[in-house]
Amino acid sequence: MHCIPAHKVVGDIGAPAANIEACVRGLAVEFPQLGLSFGYIGNVGRGYDDRGWRVFTTVRRDNRSQSWGDWPTDQLPAMYEAIATGRLRLFCESLAASL
Repeated sequence: MHCIPAHKVVGDIGAPAANIEACVRGLAVEFPQLGLSFGYIGNVGRGYDDRGWRVFTTVRRDNRSQSWGDWPTDQLPAMYEAIATGRLRLFCESLAASL
């Protein structure tokens, strides 16, 4: 997988999000059947941020979309660490094997 080493993640939201996006793009090439994308559900405004960041798939099970994660914005560096250490890859491998 083509991920930037975790020690290069910096504190602002842009860098972790960009690093995660790069990892997801790499996995999307390896698992095209999953239709991977990175984004969030929620809202952000003055004084609040209730976004939950996820890796989405186009796979549905029991009429529900399958996704990985639900990380709050302030935990994006931790989400990247989880991806860089293989947790998202394991999810992708398991989901692809079940198709």
